[in-house]
Amino acid sequence: QFGRQVFEMVLRFCEKERSYVQERKLDKKMERVRAGIRPSSFNCGYERDGKGVLVPKSGEAEVVKSMFELYLQHQSIQKVVDSLKEMGITTKRGNPFSPKSTYNILTNDVYVGTVRWRGEVSEDQHQPLVSRETFERVNELLSMNRRGGWSSRGRRGRREMRATEEE
Repeated sequence: QFGRQVFEMVLRFCEKERSYVQERKLDKKMERVRAGIRPSSFNCGYERDGKGVLVPKSGEAEVVKSMFELYLQHQSIQKVVDSLKEMGITTKRGNPFSPKSTYNILTNDVYVGTVRWRGEVSEDQHQPLVSRETFERVNELLSMNRRGGWSSRGRRGRREMRATEEE
């Protein structure tokens, strides 16, 4: 009985310490965001300098810029993906860009020089790859062209779209 109580007490202390560690990690990430350092590691078109700040990566930055230009030209994510495939442009792993990854790039405001994390926004902390006007125009077209978003691509979404087309 006494051994179990001691064990539970030690367990509670461990849980408390774990929550403190988690809070400190989140605070540290928030400090990095306020300093303009994006907490995530993957950003197509950018690499980190010695201080952890995002700087444009040659080659990839041009791909990101061309994605925005292609979307303004075609107004279709699938046509952007097809154009990239025709040009032989692939991801870092050598795979063709998917519509979802292309959509994520086109809607990620890191490409206009903004760092956003958990509602905290830090403006103009790194060199933008596209102008704010281009970014807003692309995202305006994306929202107008959406047919229910990515979640509706499944069976239920297709059935609902067919039902509305038949009416």
